[in-house]
Amino acid sequence: MAALAKEHMPSLGELEQLARQPTSENWHFLLRGLTDYFLEHAEEYAEQYGEAFSDIICRILEGVTVEARVELSNRVAPLELFPTRIVKQLANDELPVAAPVLEYSPVLSDSDLIGIASIVMQDHWLAISRRKALGPRLTDALVGFNSQEVIREMAGNPGAKFSASTYRLVAERAKQDSILQEKLVGRADMSPAIAIQLNPFLSDELKSRLNEIRPVESKGLLDSLSDLSKEEKPKGGLGADPDMAGVQASIVNIRDGKADLSHIVTDLADQGRLAGVCAVIGAIGSLPDKTVKGALLNLNGMPIAIMCRGLNLTQDAFEAVTHLRNQQLDLPQSELLTQVERYGTLDAADAAKTLAMLQAKKAAELAENVA
Repeated sequence: MAALAKEHMPSLGELEQLARQPTSENWHFLLRGLTDYFLEHAEEYAEQYGEAFSDIICRILEGVTVEARVELSNRVAPLELFPTRIVKQLANDELPVAAPVLEYSPVLSDSDLIGIASIVMQDHWLAISRRKALGPRLTDALVGFNSQEVIREMAGNPGAKFSASTYRLVAERAKQDSILQEKLVGRADMSPAIAIQLNPFLSDELKSRLNEIRPVESKGLLDSLSDLSKEEKPKGGLGADPDMAGVQASIVNIRDGKADLSHIVTDLADQGRLAGVCAVIGAIGSLPDKTVKGALLNLNGMPIAIMCRGLNLTQDAFEAVTHLRNQQLDLPQSELLTQVERYGTLDAADAAKTLAMLQAKKAAELAENVA
C-alpha cells in the first residue's frame, strides 16, 4: 500500500492495512493515525481504551524511526490527557525523543520523574530540571546526582522548590561556583540563613544585588541565628495554606469522584503544603485536621502510615507525605526509605479497621464537646 499523505486522515480500514504491512514507514503513519483517532475522542477513549491503546502504541514505538518517535513526543508533550505508559516509554528513550515529554508533559508526576531520572543520563536530567514546576522530592533526587550543570539549571528555575537541607547543600556547592552564585542571588525564595551562608563568597556586585533583595549585613546576629534556628526545627503550627479555597474545591472533587485522592495529596505534599495535606486527609478520612497533623509530625511514623493505608493512598502518595514529614522533622533520607518500605507491608484491611476506630473515637469526642 502506498504511504499516506501526512494531511490525510486515514480510515480504520486503511489503518488496518498499514498494520498488516509492518514497514517502518507504514508504522509511522499507523502511529500518527491511531494517535489522531485517540486525541479526537480523548476523554471517552482514555478511560475505555487507554490500556489497549497503550499496548498497541508502545509496540509500534519499538518498530519506528527516531523521527517518528520525536514527532509523537513533541505532539503529546503538552497534553494533560494521554496514557502515562506511553509518555513514560518516550521519556526513557534517547534524548531527542525524551526531552519534550521530560520538560513539558503534565502527565509525568514527580514520582515518575524520580524513577526515570534514576536510570537515564545527565542530558535527560537537564530536560527535567527545566520543567515549569519541580517539587522538593524531585529536586532532592536531582541534586543527589551531583551534576553541577543540573544544579545550576534548577537554581535558575523559579519553579524549582528546594527543601531546607537541599537548599543549604546547593548554597555550599555555590561557594566556588560564580555561575551558581548568580543564579541563587536571583531567586526570590532565598531565606536569611542561606543568604548568610552564601554572602562571604560573593563578589561585591553580587553582594550588592543580594542585599537589595534580602538585606543581610543590616540584620543583627541574633536575628540571623534565630532565622536559621527556625529553619532547622519542625514547624509547630499548622499554618495557613495559600490556596485553601483550591484545597476545598479538590476535596469536593474527590468526594464527587472527579479527582483522585492520591494524586491530590501527592501534589500538595510535593508543594510543601502541610495544611493542605492535613485538610484533605482529614476531610476524606473524617478526622480533624489537627489529628492528622499530630500523626504526620509524630516521630513514630506508624500513625500517619495507618491513616494513609486506611484511605488506600498509593505508595507514591505516601512517599510524598513522608518526604514532607521528614522535612518538617529534619529526619534523614534513610528514614524515608524505611517508612516507605514498611508502608508496602501494611495490611490495608487492618489499617481500615484501625482508621474506623479512630474515626468513631473522634466523632464521640466531638459529640461530647457539643453536648
